[in-house]
Amino acid sequence: DTRKWVSPMEWLETLYIDGVKLEAFTTSGGLGTMCDTYLGKVDNIDYKTMRYPGHMDLMNFFFHELLMREQRDIAGQILVNAKPPVDDDVVYVHVSSEGEIDGHLQRKEFVRGYRPIFVAGGMQRAISWTTAGSVVGVIEMVRDQTLPQKGFLKQEEIPLDAFLATTTGSLYGQ
Repeated sequence: DTRKWVSPMEWLETLYIDGVKLEAFTTSGGLGTMCDTYLGKVDNIDYKTMRYPGHMDLMNFFFHELLMREQRDIAGQILVNAKPPVDDDVVYVHVSSEGEIDGHLQRKEFVRGYRPIFVAGGMQRAISWTTAGSVVGVIEMVRDQTLPQKGFLKQEEIPLDAFLATTTGSLYGQ
C-alpha cells in the first residue's frame, strides 16, 4: 500500500458525458482524508478536474511557460479579464468504482451534469450553488444534530442519504 503525491494537471484522460467531449486531469484538493481512510482498502483513488479539450495544455503553458505561477494575483486578473464567468455553466460529476461484489468484478458509475438553478432568491451559476450547497447541506446536518456537534469530521463520514435529505442536499437530486 503506497500513497503517492501527484502534480496537478497530469494524468490526462478523455471522457464523454452526454455526448460532450471533456478532458480530465489531476488537480489539488477533493480527496481530503480519504487517502488515509481507504489506504489498504482501495487500490487507486484520485481526484480530477474536468474541462473542455485543450484546457490543461493551455493552463500548463500559462502557468509554467509564461511563469504566471509566480504571479498569482496578476494571473487571476488576466484570466478573469480574458474569460469572465458565464451564467450558463455546467458542473459535471463523474465517479467510478471497480471491484468485486459477491465474487464478480463490477464497475459502478455516477455521471451527472448540474446546471444553474433558481435558489436563494435568484438564478445561481452551477459552480456557485454546487460549491456552496455542499457546505450548507453539512451545516444543516450539524444544526439538526444529524452530525456531531464538535470535533473533526471527515467528508467520508457524512452519510450520503442523510445529506441528500437536507433541504440543500436535495438540490443535487433534481
